[in-house]
Amino acid sequence: MNNPEKPSPHPLRKTLLTIEFSALAVLLASMGWFSSQAEPEHSINPAWLLIPAVASLCVFISFIGLMYLRWVVAASAANQLRHRVVFVLLAITLVGVWIYGIASTWLSLMLLKETWHMITFLTSRAPQGAVLALLWPALTVAEEARPAAADQERSPVECALIQEGVQRLACYDSLNNPKTAREQASEEQVEEAEQASDTLAPGRERRKNAVGEPNEDNPDNGAMTNIVDRHLKAEKALFSFSGGFISYRPTYIMPITWMDSPNQTPVSPRLGATGYDYELENEEAKYQISFKVPLLTGLLDDRTTLWFGYTQRSFWQVYNRDDSAPFRETNYEPEIFLRHHTNWNLGSVALSGVTLGINHQSNGQSEPRSRSWNRVMASAAFTHGRWLFVVEPWYRIPDSSKDDNADIESYLGHANYNIVYKLAEDRTFSLKLMNNLRSDNRTSMEFGYSFPLGDTIKGFFQYYNGYGESLIDYNHRIERFGLGIMLNDWL
Repeated sequence: MNNPEKPSPHPLRKTLLTIEFSALAVLLASMGWFSSQAEPEHSINPAWLLIPAVASLCVFISFIGLMYLRWVVAASAANQLRHRVVFVLLAITLVGVWIYGIASTWLSLMLLKETWHMITFLTSRAPQGAVLALLWPALTVAEEARPAAADQERSPVECALIQEGVQRLACYDSLNNPKTAREQASEEQVEEAEQASDTLAPGRERRKNAVGEPNEDNPDNGAMTNIVDRHLKAEKALFSFSGGFISYRPTYIMPITWMDSPNQTPVSPRLGATGYDYELENEEAKYQISFKVPLLTGLLDDRTTLWFGYTQRSFWQVYNRDDSAPFRETNYEPEIFLRHHTNWNLGSVALSGVTLGINHQSNGQSEPRSRSWNRVMASAAFTHGRWLFVVEPWYRIPDSSKDDNADIESYLGHANYNIVYKLAEDRTFSLKLMNNLRSDNRTSMEFGYSFPLGDTIKGFFQYYNGYGESLIDYNHRIERFGLGIMLNDWL
């Protein structure tokens, strides 16, 4: 194998990778610590929130820097302009959403008298609250936004007219001092208030009871429908309070995976065979991050939302110490889609929702390892008992004559078929299937199981067998076992 023309890694690449994963480690560690402290009896100095704030900012900056090196610097002269335009648009979108989230959270929390009380409320009432607090926790000690006389002039009716969730809660808190009220109330009164609030924002125990345990006598009818409904309500409430990123597809980190036959020589119909300038090892790390942000909020009806979504999946030869632990492949998947919550009862099943959108996926590589495609995607989600079924068909938008993967549909087909089974509130089975539906039949499957590791962290096992786990391997069968932690599950 002769690779004399392959450029050497950019000198900044290793520095950016070190910053990215060091900051990610700090972010995950602080996430676990803050989750363990999210109890009323714990008092945390808000200045500690600067740690995840700086860490998450470093993750974003290093990611954008690496994206520039992979998409622009490494691109061929013919693709420079296209890659630069895509990079600028995606970078502006990510930075804009980041700045919006910081500004929204900052301005909202400036009105609070008890900043950490609000964070405790979010982390205890919504499962993604702790994650959002860490994504942009640009928080300091909140100042008094209004004098006491102005607070006394307000009425509960005026507070109810405030649209923004955090400001509305601050208004109510200014009329009824929460700390004083809790100190003066009996334990029975506090317990009754907590139980009443669960009907608005279900807590962990209520969600667990709603899902039930496998051996309970209660029937499973409607269990998944209720889970999906509560998930959508919590999603809406969470954005109303914080105005930022919302979890999308599963987010996980698997420090160790093993694949049976690494694709040492990727092949493209147009570009031919190529290789790596290092020997692939069977063991590598794999991680996926995924989030979405609502767009045009307030302009559509209550059941319809326009979303910008982003998913990134990376494969890291972290145990290849002889070659400086290179990243083998990273897939970037931005998309815009419209989701409508139907909740139609169709007898034994319910149609929970439908989506329609445009999806772009690429690996950001220059030729000859460049892979990408654009699709119009739709989906329909059905619930039955503890089951969630999602059919996700797509139509590939025709590419130019320089299509790097013209035969990708002959391997991946025209749809994803996702099945999710909620064994318990903190245990989930998932299965994704793809099939090309041709005489030369090719089937791909991805099985996942998430399970509790303590009160705040989930373990995660994944098995993959088939094509398309990554774009570079879309036409090469991969079998992989992986073990790690699940940061955000399907539901």
